[in-house]
Amino acid sequence: MEFKKIKGIIERYLKGNHGIIEQQAVDQWLDSLRGKQLSHKSEKLESIRHDIWQHVEYQYEYLSRRRTSRKRLLWRSVGSIAATFLIGFILFKYIRVDHDIRYSTGPDETREISLSDGSSIILGENAELLVSKQFETDSIRLVELYEGEAFFLVKKDASRPFVVKNELMKTEVLGTSFTIRTHDVLGTWNIHVKTGQVRVSTMEKDSQHYTLLANDSLSFDQKKNNIHYMHFADLPRGKLIFEEESLQKVVQKLAKQYDRNIQVTEEIGRAHQFSGEFDADEPFASVLEIICIATGTQYQLQEDTIILFKK
Repeated sequence: MEFKKIKGIIERYLKGNHGIIEQQAVDQWLDSLRGKQLSHKSEKLESIRHDIWQHVEYQYEYLSRRRTSRKRLLWRSVGSIAATFLIGFILFKYIRVDHDIRYSTGPDETREISLSDGSSIILGENAELLVSKQFETDSIRLVELYEGEAFFLVKKDASRPFVVKNELMKTEVLGTSFTIRTHDVLGTWNIHVKTGQVRVSTMEKDSQHYTLLANDSLSFDQKKNNIHYMHFADLPRGKLIFEEESLQKVVQKLAKQYDRNIQVTEEIGRAHQFSGEFDADEPFASVLEIICIATGTQYQLQEDTIILFKK
């Protein structure tokens, strides 16, 4: 809906000619928003439509009973209605359509994001992510992860690759699931592929390219100019059961179960406890991720050693 139409509604209302014409204008405005990427679903739009017209009808009945001060109150009520139209129009049309959409989380906060293509993203704490304003129309589905950790479950679309990038690395997929963790200040970046296949490349002029499959991990340290690759092979040897055990003991069991070299910093080795049970066929990377989330820790790959430390 254009501002001329809004002005016309106000003028007709002042003349007492409001009714079906105005309602059709509002219907047209709301319907035009349905195909756009909005923060409200269709049910919410219907609720907004109902609330606006309920307010208009109430003001009309009230003003009809108070004709002596009708003109002054009418301007006030119309101003309120106009503000509702204008603010809603600006928020819906410009913020959601003409600008990139930015998401962020604080300490101890996670956030699930549903994208218009059917993909979903789970942001970990202290994370910041941007979805391109051309996400729906461009030849690629671009998002940027500036800081923190995010799990991506990407809907397959062979004609439009899904791209995640920041200043350090670029990840391109068609349809898969993976986790990316990046720290801008430290200059570190890590990816773990859960399913499917991804293509990773550095953002430098002489870019290096890597193809990763399920259970593959790759870490990049910009300051050391070091890239390390690791494949987490599954070695099921019975159930893993933990009952209020210290993180130090948990790490020892993991190392034995999966034949890995795992270390934990002394400050958190005894301070954190974990209880849980995992099936024998559970991938090592998945077990490690769950334990880190539950204990508020994270891991880093250094050569052939996995080190757990406090977030």
